[in-house]
Parts: sequence; C-alpha cells; structure tokens
Amino acid sequence: MVAHLLVRFDEEATELMAELSAELPAGVIEQARAEIEQAQVQARDEVDNTELYAEIPVLRGLRATWNGSFWVQRRGDEPWDDQGPIDVLGPDGRYRGTLAAGAPGMPMAFGPDGLVAFVERDELDVPTIVVKRLPEEAR
Repeated sequence: MVAHLLVRFDEEATELMAELSAELPAGVIEQARAEIEQAQVQARDEVDNTELYAEIPVLRGLRATWNGSFWVQRRGDEPWDDQGPIDVLGPDGRYRGTLAAGAPGMPMAFGPDGLVAFVERDELDVPTIVVKRLPEEAR
C-alpha cells in the first residue's frame, strides 16, 4: 500500500490543512464490496426467513364469577409469559382492581359466596386443590 500526505494552507492562507490518500493493492476494494454485498444478502435472508407471531394475544385467561363479575388475565411482560396481572371487572363492567402477576393466579373455578378453587403444586409437582373465600370487593 502506498500512502500520500498532502499538507497545504486553505484558500485564505489562514489554516493549515492535511489530506491523506492511500492507494490500495489491486482488487481490495472489489473484494470488500463483494463481502459487504454477501453480508447484506445473508442479512436479508435471515430477516425474510425469521418466523414472527402474526399476532400476540393480550389476554391469557377469562373467567366469570357466580355473580357475573369477570376476571381477565393479561399476558406478562414478555409475549410468552402467561402469568400476567388479573383485572377484576364488576357485573356492570366497572373496573374493581388488579391482582399482581402470579399472586394468587387465575382460579380454576368460582363458587357461591366468593369461594374460589386454585390448583397449587408442591416441590414434587403434586397438585393440591385449595379453596379460599374472596373478600367482598374482589367478587
């Protein structure tokens, strides 16, 4: 590679300017262009062949209580997170509150007088049905 350094004053002769030019060996620029084009083709192919969700559902669960209230479970922070927060809506459609993600989770069944059934698993993944009574404002 041959390099040239040109030092000169600008047109008003007030500032010193330097220019560096280099002559590259034959074929280096063409080879670099070919490699860049190949990388662009590969990047386009990866984008074209990437599988994306056509849609990401926002709701993960919907349950109705005996008195007509709705429990609506949203997705979590990630699209694959099924344990998001639960919004509670009254029979009239008014918002009553939100239960934090993962606690206690969406009940498997609702019963009379605010009874709810959950399935809890122990450290050996053995399921146990737990029945609880909800406070009045969550029914």
